Amino acid sequence: MDRHQQHRIHQNKWRNFLQITKIEQFEKDKAKIYLDDVYVFWIFQKQVNTYHLVNGQELPQELYQEFFNMAVTNAKQKALYILERMDRTQQELLQKLEKVGFTKEICELALSFVKQFHYIDDHRYAVTYLRTHAASKSKRNLMEVLKSKGIDSETAESAYEEVETELEVSLERTAIRKELERFQRKTTKDPLEEKKKWIASLVRKGFSYHLIRKEIDILEEIED
Repeated sequence: MDRHQQHRIHQNKWRNFLQITKIEQFEKDKAKIYLDDVYVFWIFQKQVNTYHLVNGQELPQELYQEFFNMAVTNAKQKALYILERMDRTQQELLQKLEKVGFTKEICELALSFVKQFHYIDDHRYAVTYLRTHAASKSKRNLMEVLKSKGIDSETAESAYEEVETELEVSLERTAIRKELERFQRKTTKDPLEEKKKWIASLVRKGFSYHLIRKEIDILEEIED
């Protein structure tokens, strides 16, 4: 439901009735309800039968509120179920809820509920992700992944700094060092040519050329 459609529904709420313009089968046991041509929520098919709902019928305001509140409760329960299985970002949770038929308005209310009790926290998610993956990926790659999950750059940077401080190391340099050690174990040809390949491979993965050179210099000093 876009903002214009929401505005139409809210404008009409002062009326005692809203007209059902469409009842659409949704999954096996559910039905999507459209009021004044706007999709507002889904209810169970047994409720359609119990209340004898049909197209063109006027839905009393009290019944609308009952169905709406029920939809919000269902969305909250679904959100909790999703988060019990796996931690999610706010964007991921909204996408999951919308996928099972909840409107954006109802999804936002469910999101507010789980945020209120700290069941979802993008900063916490970013920190956990970085702790797990920072040693094997470039900072650029890590930031791209977090951005794709809906985490804003400020939150991602804050989480990155927190993990670096926590570990008291440069995450980027640690990741480069691990890659170089892996390359070194595989080296069988001319060392100079191999190092050129190492650098090209690491640059393609998003690592800083300056830091790659630093770590190679350290590696060469150790070898000497």
